[in-house]
Amino acid sequence: AAYLLFHNYEIFQLTFVFQVAFPSLIVLTSGPASILSSARLAWWLFLLFIAVGRIVWDYERWLHKNGNCPTNELDIRFWLHSIWHACSVVAQTFW
Repeated sequence: AAYLLFHNYEIFQLTFVFQVAFPSLIVLTSGPASILSSARLAWWLFLLFIAVGRIVWDYERWLHKNGNCPTNELDIRFWLHSIWHACSVVAQTFW
């Protein structure tokens, strides 16, 4: 709500990071299984896909900020926003 009220993108970014980092740290560090155990594989896959998606999203925003968004559908960068959404969906299946 604060992001929509104040139109401040940094609030959105902060809440995104908090929503990913806080539950992930709890799940990856609690319980008897080691942090690299197969019992935590789904969380590692979640973190991998959300991180890749976030990198793609940040790159897309950088292109937009610099006026370098591609207009050709054959350019892979044209699909960055779609790739972000696909990574987000795949990550959520592991949540």
